Amino acid sequence: MVARCKQLVDAEGAEFSEDYTSNSMLHFLLASGQDISSRALRDDLMTLLIAGHETTAAALTWALHLLAGSPGAVAR
Repeated sequence: MVARCKQLVDAEGAEFSEDYTSNSMLHFLLASGQDISSRALRDDLMTLLIAGHETTAAALTWALHLLAGSPGAVAR
């Protein structure tokens, strides 16, 4: 996937700009023009993915913990 996106960015001649919008974080990172390896890109994307899941899980855990202490809120 990284190699295919690199080809697309090269074909488009895409460059980073403040208002650059794209349909993927990978596309955005590649268009930044930094010389970054496929492994580093993959690692950065996995970090973002895991961080997003961890944040969501922590928020849900606290919400359920707080609801458990408030039977009235659970009933509503």
